[in-house]
Amino acid sequence: MDPRYRQLFNAQFTPEHYASMQHELERRLECAFEFRLAETPLFMPADFEERIVEAANAIVAQLSDPARIAAMKRAIPARWDTPGMDALPNFTQVDFAVVRDGDAYVPKLIELQGFPSLTAFQVVQRDVWRDVLRSMDGLDRPWSCWFSGLDRDVFLRLAAARSSARTIRTKSCSWTSSRARRKPIPTSPRRSCSSVSSRSIRAS
Repeated sequence: MDPRYRQLFNAQFTPEHYASMQHELERRLECAFEFRLAETPLFMPADFEERIVEAANAIVAQLSDPARIAAMKRAIPARWDTPGMDALPNFTQVDFAVVRDGDAYVPKLIELQGFPSLTAFQVVQRDVWRDVLRSMDGLDRPWSCWFSGLDRDVFLRLAAARSSARTIRTKSCSWTSSRARRKPIPTSPRRSCSSVSSRSIRAS
């Protein structure tokens, strides 16, 4: 990944940074993680970002083709053929592996998700990593995990508009849009976050 930030991060990262990151995530999400989180964000250079965006857009374009959609619907077993299906999912997650191809790194598709299992989590995870990285020399930057020219506020407004209840949900935890977050959040027992993965981060 981006060697400038990778070297700075590796030279300064300590177990205390990891503990601080996990504690702050648990505090903000009001849950406890039952597994070890990734110790680092993914520092993506511009050329790899371009390749991964191009690949994701190509995949989504194929899946948006009406003929392919009709063929995929015919393959759904009758017991899972739910009425009132949306024409396209409001959220699509494209998960890639990063593999070496000669002298370059390229994205390889792992899976697709048509629901926002990690959409909200990545917002909070980015916020926490940004705060942790502020304590490291050379890494106090406006980090972003969004593409297509979006920033945090624009992304949350778009996500909220796409959500029928104006709440973005994951499998175990949920967070509301930026407008709703201004209201006090009722105290609740700590929950278990059981489905989370690391996300990319880059300087915007």
